[in-house]
Amino acid sequence: MHSISAETLRTWLTEGRPVVLLDVSPHVAWVKGAIPGSQHIEAYQALKAHDPTALAGLVLPRERPVVTICAAGKTASQVAAEQLATQGLQALFLEGGLDAWRAAGYPTQQHSDGDAMREGAYL
Repeated sequence: MHSISAETLRTWLTEGRPVVLLDVSPHVAWVKGAIPGSQHIEAYQALKAHDPTALAGLVLPRERPVVTICAAGKTASQVAAEQLATQGLQALFLEGGLDAWRAAGYPTQQHSDGDAMREGAYL
Protein backbone atom coordinates (compact mmCIF):
# COMPACT_ATOMS: atom_id res chain seq x y z
CA MET A 1 0.00 0.00 0.00
CA HIS A 2 1.33 3.40 -0.97
CA SER A 3 0.96 6.79 0.64
CA ILE A 4 1.40 10.40 -0.40
CA SER A 5 2.51 13.32 1.75
CA ALA A 6 0.45 16.50 2.10
CA GLU A 7 3.30 18.41 0.44
CA THR A 8 3.41 16.11 -2.60
CA LEU A 9 -0.38 16.14 -2.96
CA ARG A 10 -0.40 19.95 -2.79
CA THR A 11 2.25 20.02 -5.55
CA TRP A 12 0.17 17.67 -7.71
CA LEU A 13 -2.91 19.84 -7.27
CA THR A 14 -1.01 23.08 -7.90
CA GLU A 15 0.45 21.60 -11.08
CA GLY A 16 -3.00 20.50 -12.21
CA ARG A 17 -2.15 16.81 -12.19
CA PRO A 18 -5.31 14.73 -12.67
CA VAL A 19 -6.15 12.99 -9.41
CA VAL A 20 -9.30 11.84 -7.63
CA LEU A 21 -9.57 12.96 -4.00
CA LEU A 22 -11.82 10.54 -2.12
CA ASP A 23 -12.62 11.60 1.43
CA VAL A 24 -13.79 8.74 3.63
CA SER A 25 -14.05 10.78 6.85
CA PRO A 26 -17.27 10.77 8.83
CA HIS A 27 -19.81 12.94 7.02
CA VAL A 28 -19.98 15.55 9.78
CA ALA A 29 -16.20 16.03 9.62
CA TRP A 30 -16.24 16.37 5.82
CA VAL A 31 -18.99 19.01 5.91
CA LYS A 32 -16.91 21.09 8.36
CA GLY A 33 -13.88 21.14 6.09
CA ALA A 34 -12.12 19.10 3.43
CA ILE A 35 -9.51 19.43 0.72
CA PRO A 36 -10.97 21.50 -2.12
CA GLY A 37 -12.17 19.28 -4.93
CA SER A 38 -12.54 16.20 -2.76
CA GLN A 39 -15.54 13.92 -3.05
CA HIS A 40 -17.00 12.29 0.02
CA ILE A 41 -18.42 8.81 0.33
CA GLU A 42 -20.29 7.47 3.34
CA ALA A 43 -18.09 4.50 4.20
CA TYR A 44 -16.18 5.51 7.32
CA GLN A 45 -17.68 3.01 9.76
CA ALA A 46 -17.53 0.15 7.25
CA LEU A 47 -13.89 0.91 6.47
CA LYS A 48 -12.97 1.11 10.16
CA ALA A 49 -14.60 -2.30 10.58
CA HIS A 50 -12.53 -3.58 7.62
CA ASP A 51 -15.71 -4.44 5.71
CA PRO A 52 -14.50 -5.73 2.32
CA THR A 53 -17.67 -4.39 0.67
CA ALA A 54 -17.28 -0.84 2.03
CA LEU A 55 -16.56 0.60 -1.42
CA ALA A 56 -18.58 -1.87 -3.47
CA GLY A 57 -20.42 -0.16 -6.29
CA LEU A 58 -18.11 2.84 -6.35
CA VAL A 59 -16.87 3.50 -9.87
CA LEU A 60 -13.72 5.61 -10.25
CA PRO A 61 -11.69 6.54 -13.33
CA ARG A 62 -8.81 4.13 -13.89
CA GLU A 63 -6.62 6.62 -15.73
CA ARG A 64 -5.76 8.73 -12.69
CA PRO A 65 -4.57 8.03 -9.18
CA VAL A 66 -7.02 8.05 -6.29
CA VAL A 67 -5.94 9.61 -2.99
CA THR A 68 -8.00 8.48 -0.01
CA ILE A 69 -8.38 10.91 2.86
CA CYS A 70 -9.62 10.74 6.43
CA ALA A 71 -8.94 12.88 9.49
CA ALA A 72 -5.68 11.28 10.62
CA GLY A 73 -4.67 9.11 7.65
CA LYS A 74 -4.99 5.93 9.62
CA THR A 75 -7.40 3.04 9.41
CA ALA A 76 -10.23 4.31 7.19
CA SER A 77 -8.13 5.88 4.43
CA GLN A 78 -5.60 3.04 4.48
CA VAL A 79 -8.29 0.37 4.21
CA ALA A 80 -9.94 2.38 1.42
CA ALA A 81 -6.65 2.57 -0.50
CA GLU A 82 -6.12 -1.18 -0.05
CA GLN A 83 -9.61 -1.98 -1.33
CA LEU A 84 -9.22 0.30 -4.35
CA ALA A 85 -5.80 -1.17 -5.15
CA THR A 86 -7.32 -4.66 -5.21
CA GLN A 87 -9.73 -3.32 -7.85
CA GLY A 88 -6.74 -2.40 -10.01
CA LEU A 89 -6.70 1.32 -9.24
CA GLN A 90 -3.60 3.34 -8.43
CA ALA A 91 -4.62 4.19 -4.86
CA LEU A 92 -2.69 6.11 -2.24
CA PHE A 93 -3.67 7.31 1.22
CA LEU A 94 -2.82 10.77 2.50
CA GLU A 95 -0.15 10.46 5.21
CA GLY A 96 -1.43 12.12 8.36
CA GLY A 97 -4.79 12.76 6.71
CA LEU A 98 -6.58 16.06 6.80
CA ASP A 99 -4.78 16.85 10.07
CA ALA A 100 -1.43 16.93 8.21
CA TRP A 101 -2.97 18.95 5.35
CA ARG A 102 -4.26 21.58 7.79
CA ALA A 103 -1.01 21.59 9.82
CA ALA A 104 0.86 22.47 6.61
CA GLY A 105 -1.42 25.49 6.21
CA TYR A 106 -3.09 24.23 3.03
CA PRO A 107 -6.64 25.34 2.20
CA THR A 108 -9.84 23.53 3.08
CA GLN A 109 -13.42 24.17 2.08
CA GLN A 110 -16.74 23.58 3.76
CA HIS A 111 -19.48 21.54 2.09
CA SER A 112 -23.22 21.29 2.35
CA ASP A 113 -24.98 18.09 3.32
CA GLY A 114 -26.11 17.57 -0.28
CA ASP A 115 -22.55 17.39 -1.65
CA ALA A 116 -21.74 13.87 -0.45
CA MET A 117 -21.80 10.84 -2.75
CA ARG A 118 -23.94 7.83 -1.98
CA GLU A 119 -23.42 4.16 -2.74
CA GLY A 120 -23.20 3.37 -6.43
CA ALA A 121 -21.86 6.83 -7.24
CA TYR A 122 -19.67 7.54 -10.24
CA LEU A 123 -16.78 9.99 -10.38
